[in-house]
Amino acid sequence: ITFSIKMRLGWEEKSEWKSLIEIINNAPLSHVTMHPRLGIEQYKKPVDIDAFAEFYNACKHPVVYNGDLLTLQDIQRVENEFPKLKGIMLGRGLLANPALAVEYSSGKAMANKDCAALVRKMHDRMHDVMSQRLQGNTQYLNKLKPYWEYLLPDMLKRDKKAILKATTIDKYMQAVNEGLSNF
Repeated sequence: ITFSIKMRLGWEEKSEWKSLIEIINNAPLSHVTMHPRLGIEQYKKPVDIDAFAEFYNACKHPVVYNGDLLTLQDIQRVENEFPKLKGIMLGRGLLANPALAVEYSSGKAMANKDCAALVRKMHDRMHDVMSQRLQGNTQYLNKLKPYWEYLLPDMLKRDKKAILKATTIDKYMQAVNEGLSNF
């Protein structure tokens, strides 16, 4: 069995990790994932790259970076700045762009139409499963509409609004089809 930890810089102060680094360095960990923000910030402020760099240099375990990796360029920038990273963790960036992992592995950004096709395939699969398991408009829409809060942030605002305001499955599917066609 191996253990790892995922942490932030601290809850209220970005130096709180410093009081833990000796314990972390002495623990038998496979790696440490650092999200360089404060707990009280949630996701509202930008990551603190300087504070991450300080942690990266102080930590004796392999480090995984997590935070604000929204594009292939973001990932490449972090990897270039911190070449000894064990890896990166994709969170909201992958929710926004399900093609991000494919882009990362190929080293090439995907065209909007190709990304839309991938999202359509993923969405159609979710639709098939959800429409068989959930009953009625409310259950279905309450499960699928939240994905669009993050998904494809560059989609036309009017198309995203139509998806989020849809009140029936038919209206929702029509809005999704139009939104992906316009992307």
